[in-house]
Amino acid sequence: MLKQVFLIAAAALLFTAGCQSSAKAPATSMDMPSRAVVVSAGQGQLTTVFLPPAAGSTEPIVMSSSGGEVCPECKAAAAKYFATGVLDPKCSMTGATRMAVTAPVRTGQGSH
Repeated sequence: MLKQVFLIAAAALLFTAGCQSSAKAPATSMDMPSRAVVVSAGQGQLTTVFLPPAAGSTEPIVMSSSGGEVCPECKAAAAKYFATGVLDPKCSMTGATRMAVTAPVRTGQGSH
C-alpha cells in the first residue's frame, strides 16, 4: 500500500516537473512544484495529492483519485505544510495517512 502511494506521488511530481535542460525555459505563470502532500485512505483505495498553491493563493492545488469531496482537515494540513514545512502524519477526522514527498534535486548540466 505504501509503495502504491509513493509511486502515485512520484508520478504526480514527475508529471508536473517534467524534464529540464540547461537552456533557459520561457517564463510561465506557474512554477513546477518540487514537493507535495499525499493523503491515503481506505487501505490505499482513495488517494489525494496536494500541490503547493499557485502564486497569489493560499489554497493548495488538489488532485484526487476519487473525484469526491476533499477532507477539510487534510487540505488545511497540506496548506500548513507548504507554509511551515510541518506535516501532521495522521488525519483525526478520517484516519487517513499523510506523507510529504519531494522531487529529487537536479544537479549538473545537460538534459534528461
